Amino acid sequence: MRQLKKCLVCGSANQRLVFESTYVGGIDEAHHFFLSGREASAHGAIRKCTGCGFVFTNPQFESAEYDAIYSRIGSGLTKSGSSGPGERANVRRFSRLHRAISEGSAFDQPFLDFGCGDAAFLRVAAESGEISSGSGFEIGAPSRLLGPGRSTIFGGYWPDLAGTLAIPWESQAFVTAFDVFEHLPDLERDVALIRRVIRPNGLLYITVPNVSSLMSRVTGKYWNMLLLEHLWYFNTQTLDAFLAKHGFEPSFHRAVPYDASVEHAVMRASQILGVNLPRLPVWLRDAVIPVPAGVLFAAYRLR
Repeated sequence: MRQLKKCLVCGSANQRLVFESTYVGGIDEAHHFFLSGREASAHGAIRKCTGCGFVFTNPQFESAEYDAIYSRIGSGLTKSGSSGPGERANVRRFSRLHRAISEGSAFDQPFLDFGCGDAAFLRVAAESGEISSGSGFEIGAPSRLLGPGRSTIFGGYWPDLAGTLAIPWESQAFVTAFDVFEHLPDLERDVALIRRVIRPNGLLYITVPNVSSLMSRVTGKYWNMLLLEHLWYFNTQTLDAFLAKHGFEPSFHRAVPYDASVEHAVMRASQILGVNLPRLPVWLRDAVIPVPAGVLFAAYRLR
């Protein structure tokens, strides 16, 4: 594992422990504690920079080790039957984000959904009734078309793709990155490349866990966003400072809920608390609720 000697935001070497690690395994067991298919909830040691207040996991696995963990998840080696927040929940959440972005950006311009996952946001954009000119990137995924006349999903390794004919420099009117930055061990490198594919005066739209959110402050060590795969815990001040180093200035910050099925929300609460909660009636399990999880939605303009 790697020990981070300097703060990602301000470069300070001074940091203090906030929460002890709740994970006791190694690289070979980590995939059981990652993403929506996790079998239990755990996190690494959480530290805080005493210079700027940035919160982050330290130590962290090496970049190649994270690649190995995610590949194990993709191979179906986890045992949990959870399928995440649910398709209806994803549609509701991404529709909300789509409407907010539509206030400042037109979807008929080229845009990139960075870390697009199963392309749920791109499907919402394509089915909104407007022309959508978006494409997606997901590490390790096979490149493919969503359908006739639909978006292209690019896979592979981001440093090998950025700046190529597929995604040229200064080609994107805006980039979206939903629930992505907190997962990236090479965040500094990846954001530097994202900056270069955005047109001058273009926009970056992101969601990240907000360590200063009401949910984080109230729940403390039981905050639902303290997860083994989460490496960086921003708030508005540290996110502004980090992105300013890459030439971005804030356009807006908003708190947004994380839509999930009742079944998924109860399962996550059960994992965090380490208790077995009562089984839900069938009619309630698939109902979608807006969970105030502590998510920050922000837009930044490239100077």
